[in-house]
Amino acid sequence: MLLMAVVGSGIMGERLSSCNTAIALLANSLATGAGLFALILTFGPISGAHFNPAVTFSDASQGGLPWPEVPAYVLGQIGGAFAGVALANMMFGLPAFFASRHIRNGSSDMPSITRGTCYCIFVYDIAFSIDLNEAERRISSAKRETIRHKRRAPKYFEYQPAPLGISQAAESVRIVESFATDTQVELVVYDFGGVTVIYRVPLTGDSSRLLALSEGLYENDQLLADSRRRVEDLLNFIRPAVSKANISTFVEDYIIFQIDGFAEATSVEELLNRYGPHIAQILRAETRQLSADEVMDALSYRISFGKDDVVIVDWNAALVVDKEAEDVLTA
Repeated sequence: MLLMAVVGSGIMGERLSSCNTAIALLANSLATGAGLFALILTFGPISGAHFNPAVTFSDASQGGLPWPEVPAYVLGQIGGAFAGVALANMMFGLPAFFASRHIRNGSSDMPSITRGTCYCIFVYDIAFSIDLNEAERRISSAKRETIRHKRRAPKYFEYQPAPLGISQAAESVRIVESFATDTQVELVVYDFGGVTVIYRVPLTGDSSRLLALSEGLYENDQLLADSRRRVEDLLNFIRPAVSKANISTFVEDYIIFQIDGFAEATSVEELLNRYGPHIAQILRAETRQLSADEVMDALSYRISFGKDDVVIVDWNAALVVDKEAEDVLTA
């Protein structure tokens, strides 16, 4: 009965906590403590509340239980434990017995990535305002960037006015082993005087390498210098379309890890519960194992539309797991 309460409350807590590990553990602890208290009060006067071999051996060593009876108690405890776990699992529609899918040490063995892209974004403030029509006239290759509307959304949900997108050729920059930027860099020009420079890094294969990539992109001086040079060249080219030109010394940078899918079917619940500590390290470019509080904080701002997609937004980076992520990335 004790194991049934422990396992059952754990399953229920995990399902009702919206993948919040701290709340699930709290619910599990409270239910286990209350159940143990009730069982001791009920069976203590009858059998001495021998719920595990430790109690039995302790009682026998103090002369309370004859040693010849100890094996029967231990076998009963083991059998009862298996029966309680099986009953709890079956009550929630699970197999009676199955191997645990939870890795307690925050292992990084996430499934391999079939396809994805890492976006390294630098955001500049270069002017008070920019006349996009004039800038578009001066840059023949520029095109208006609009939200794709791959999924149902109000048509009025759109940029007003739509920013200019400019693609430029670039040399590939090696970030870390196995990861390098694409040979195309995209600049997006906004009417309020902002410019973003976006570098793309193709993602595929072993997902455990994402932490090394995140660390390599954190305050990357090479990409920062290249992005500033591109912004300066752009400003010189469209200066007649610019009002009060001034490139701010403060530059915002942000990373988006966008994954189309994994080699193995992975639910959002499993992704967060099983690989949450490693995802938190990736988002914060932190090679040290993080505390439970830090992991919970890194994963706290998230939203899902379907059962197999999720967006997790943190201060340094975001993770987007979605087969159709165009709307999320452009919005």
